[in-house]
Amino acid sequence: MPMIDTCLKMCGMTCAILTVYGVNAGPGSFTGLRIGLAAVKGLAFPRETLCAPVSTLEALAAAHTGEGTVLCALDARRAQVYSAAFDLATHDRLLEDDARAVADLADFVENCKKPLFFVGDGASLCYNKYSSVPGVLQAVRPAAGRARCCSSPCGKADGRSRTGCAAGGASAGLSPAESGGAGARRAPCLQQKLQPMPPRKKEAGIKT
Repeated sequence: MPMIDTCLKMCGMTCAILTVYGVNAGPGSFTGLRIGLAAVKGLAFPRETLCAPVSTLEALAAAHTGEGTVLCALDARRAQVYSAAFDLATHDRLLEDDARAVADLADFVENCKKPLFFVGDGASLCYNKYSSVPGVLQAVRPAAGRARCCSSPCGKADGRSRTGCAAGGASAGLSPAESGGAGARRAPCLQQKLQPMPPRKKEAGIKT
């Protein structure tokens, strides 16, 4: 609730002026979905505000723009992912939400006509399987402890010549090898900077 309150204040809004609530309808953990639905139901009940279900995978895709294809994947365990695919330019759905074996995505990945990248906590499973397929954009591996590009494709992936991360890495002090090299087929990412963890303070009466 504090997070919701903070977001509303940042937007200069209150619950009283909202006409509809969007709520995550899955796929996702059963407990997490129940908590989210219960919270929104509580907010909507006093004024009988409308609620609209939003697919987790569709919401992931909506955070990305540009040219190409985004395949959203959430780890469903046992070598399966909850997955769906969308065209970045038009946001048209290319694959419906479903639980699929990673191997069952082969036909779609291999026949995708636009550059494709994966997002979500199941993306690494897909990259392990399809990283060598032509047209699949590679995620950038971070350089530990240094300014770097992020480890997953961001909203600026656009099917360009893949020089975005090389340029970003150079400005962050990384060598071409660390940043992927100019011309490498990698999705441009926003720069992030790792901050070292502060040392833990010794508490009275506790030995460390």
